[in-house]
Amino acid sequence: MENMKKAMVIVASGSDHQPALIRAVEFAQKFSLELLVVEVIYDMAYEVDSLFDDLFKEQYRDGLIKNSERKLSDIVAGFAKKNIAAKYKVVWNADTVKAINTLVASEQTEIVIKSTSPHHKYKDLVFTPTDWNLLRHCPVPVLMVKEKDWLERGIILVAIDASSADPSHQTLNQNLLRHACYLAKSLGRELHVVHVYPFPVLEVPVEFSAINFDEVQKNTELMHRRKAEELLKLYNIPLANLHLIAGIADEAIVETAESLDAHLLVMGTVGRSGIKAAILGNTAEHTVDRVGCDVLTFKPAQYIEFLLQK
Repeated sequence: MENMKKAMVIVASGSDHQPALIRAVEFAQKFSLELLVVEVIYDMAYEVDSLFDDLFKEQYRDGLIKNSERKLSDIVAGFAKKNIAAKYKVVWNADTVKAINTLVASEQTEIVIKSTSPHHKYKDLVFTPTDWNLLRHCPVPVLMVKEKDWLERGIILVAIDASSADPSHQTLNQNLLRHACYLAKSLGRELHVVHVYPFPVLEVPVEFSAINFDEVQKNTELMHRRKAEELLKLYNIPLANLHLIAGIADEAIVETAESLDAHLLVMGTVGRSGIKAAILGNTAEHTVDRVGCDVLTFKPAQYIEFLLQK
């Protein structure tokens, strides 16, 4: 968020309630952001040649676009009364994520703000929803906004992977903590950090019965705690605000956010592709679906470069 100047906020078509707009206004006023209000629209009936002739199809499309433009014009006019610099854009495109990413590049926006809602877990095994695709493929940070209102004082939770030996993940950890610290200070929130590490519970074979697994578990926890605390010290975050958990990442992160009644979760995401993505998703995607607070995601620099080259 630090040094960002332009934000894109996505309007949910067909809905009067727009949580993303509410959050975008709050951020624009706090961080002096210029807003680009975007609605991506499309009607599949437009592709059915047997229903309409070409002239009617164009008139139909233009009518839908003009209706959306009138709506967004009113929204932007309301922003002007709040001294928020804003403009709007209606895009006719069946691929919402592609349309958003194209605008991110052409308008040089630095963050995308979008409302989100739970997805059907079985449907998502085959059909990746728009939110998941946006998390995977958008080259700038994405703020997914939930229905939960922000109180005057509250907690920001940042999830890190302190034990990763991957240099790109180590850099991502530092970026997450830097942005989270800036947000917490600017918004007057308390910052907490969660680090989840795996520790499988296995039946011990006879040949390993001499191993003291309690000692192994203790040493594993100490190693992860040391690495996490080193990061917290770099950013002057109280060690008492560290939540160190052995478990499954998305489950533990959601439980921690709920126990703290966090307003915002800051975390990293790395896109999977192909069958692995369709079946598994990733930690950020599953967390966005399950957690009750807003989620702000950042990607590693190397992955952003990959997206920009596609």
